[in-house]
Amino acid sequence: MLLYKNKIYHVGVRLKELRQQRGLTLQDIANKSGVSVDIISALELDEIQKLDNSDLLKIIDSLNLNSAYDFLYLTKLNKHPLKFKAFNVGILKTGTQSIAHIFDSYSSIHEFMFQETAGMVIKYNNGQINKIEFVRFLKERNARGCLEMDSANVNSFYVDILAEEYPSAKFIFTIRDCFSWEDSLVNMYTHGVGGGPWVDDYTKLLFGFSQQVFNRMKKERHLFLENIDKMLSYWESANEDILRKLPKGRSLIIKTNEISHSIGRIADFIGVAETTLRKEVHKNKAIKKYRFLETFGLDVEDKFQRYCSKLMNRFFPNYTLKDYLKNDS
Repeated sequence: MLLYKNKIYHVGVRLKELRQQRGLTLQDIANKSGVSVDIISALELDEIQKLDNSDLLKIIDSLNLNSAYDFLYLTKLNKHPLKFKAFNVGILKTGTQSIAHIFDSYSSIHEFMFQETAGMVIKYNNGQINKIEFVRFLKERNARGCLEMDSANVNSFYVDILAEEYPSAKFIFTIRDCFSWEDSLVNMYTHGVGGGPWVDDYTKLLFGFSQQVFNRMKKERHLFLENIDKMLSYWESANEDILRKLPKGRSLIIKTNEISHSIGRIADFIGVAETTLRKEVHKNKAIKKYRFLETFGLDVEDKFQRYCSKLMNRFFPNYTLKDYLKNDS
């Protein structure tokens, strides 16, 4: 039995991605599976969006999948197609939680499997696992979540893998000016983020020092001056890396301070009705601010220039540290 529906991210889309990644033709799949070319073609062309399980299993078998999670994901999509597939790949403190919240009428989770994913990113970065093992984990994460909007700062580490593995997916990149980002970052950590040893390991991966250093900044404020280079270096290198890896033609860059005014753009880009998205966006607002830049701002202005001027001139032209301090006062 074949079911007809509107265009969405369904099992046929994923089958086509997997088929093309393996260099197989429709006829190859038909010959191996015994399912007609017409049915497979109709599935990929969005003319049909579900298959009988028996036909689906035959097609899956013909693909020679090397991950059980590919199989799991396909069977989930055949049962429950997604309205869309999208990733937000902005770094932490750029509105990843806001983007997840905007899409909460869909399958949308902020930092899904954060601890497990951060651990695997650390292992991959340290050479403890190879790319095949890392991609296998990402497929597991994807199959378990089966998300429409996957908004997570940890996604920033493997944008290129996501773009290659899911060539039909769309990407949102939230970027924040370096001044408010720096203030927000230090404010978050000095409040205490908890989470156990894995959070400390992840913090070291990002900045090269532990979250205990952030915790001590409240009383030992000189630590802010001693470590600001590492934080701003991360802001620069991480954002530039994402920009290099974003897939052309299916990416949308949103400035963090413009998220609330960009709901229509986001809806159009993803392909959903604007009325299905939430308008309230700031879901991670700190109650108390420690205002490190208010204390040290002009003393570190040269550091912002050194690390951030290129990207700031591109995305936030003419916005200076003095402007930020004036607006934040």
